[in-house]
Amino acid sequence: MLLSSSRSLLLLLVLQLGMQVGLERAALASAEDYVVSSGVRGGHYHSVGSRLVTLLREDRLIATHLASTGSLDNLALLADAQSPVNVVLAQADALRFYLDEHPAFSEQVVVLDDVGRECVALVTKSDGGISSAADLKSGDSGPLVLPGPGSGPAVTFEYMRRMEPAYRNCPILHRDPIQAMLQMRMPGNEEIAAVMLVKQPRTLSPEIEIVLENQADFRIAPIRADDVRNGQLPDGSPVYSFEEVRTGVGKDFSVTYETMCTRALILTSIEKSSAPSRRQLGRILLKSSDIIAPGR
Repeated sequence: MLLSSSRSLLLLLVLQLGMQVGLERAALASAEDYVVSSGVRGGHYHSVGSRLVTLLREDRLIATHLASTGSLDNLALLADAQSPVNVVLAQADALRFYLDEHPAFSEQVVVLDDVGRECVALVTKSDGGISSAADLKSGDSGPLVLPGPGSGPAVTFEYMRRMEPAYRNCPILHRDPIQAMLQMRMPGNEEIAAVMLVKQPRTLSPEIEIVLENQADFRIAPIRADDVRNGQLPDGSPVYSFEEVRTGVGKDFSVTYETMCTRALILTSIEKSSAPSRRQLGRILLKSSDIIAPGR
């Protein structure tokens, strides 16, 4: 009788363990997938997206990482009910620009985290005629070079045009920034007024390194609060901050310049994520912020 009771108890424990494992697997299987859209491969946003997806997977969550052309592409995917994307990265000015075009989306979008500053660098010739960004309003300064139509600088300048229509007088060329800077330095070629970059101030991009190492040829023109009107995000915070940025710290040459900075944001949508999934994601972002965006 005792042996029979022991076997019954053992069988009961096995059944309970099996039920517990089954419930855990069912919960994991029924958990919402996280589909993260970040940015171009090799870029800062893509790196942040990769680290976020790695942390989600380490937490036994189902996560997929997609590259994109930039902030506006990400926001369009987040707003698209047919797209599986439910977590994106976007510049704050891109978010404001998109919400101006799609005001109903402001009721759906949720800002989960801020992963650092993105500051504008307006690279000009050292002996050029650009004293500040306001000089681009006249249309007489020559074209401004932006990377691609969906790039961070392109989004920023389009938002500047919306806030200050006089910037529409400035012609635009979409070119590789380094090639444009080489062209700026060559006499007798097409006159380029400036190249606009949007970078983390602590991160040395190849373009900024060229400026630091060739200060006889290039400088970073200031962008001041008087040069462009500001906007507000849905929470009432400003789209831009105007500040002095120092780049090249630790190099042989450093540069300090006045400019405007926006924020890199991680966003989701109420329509595409449940409250539990947002809490789970928020918990991971809170405890792992230094891993997702080191040096923010």
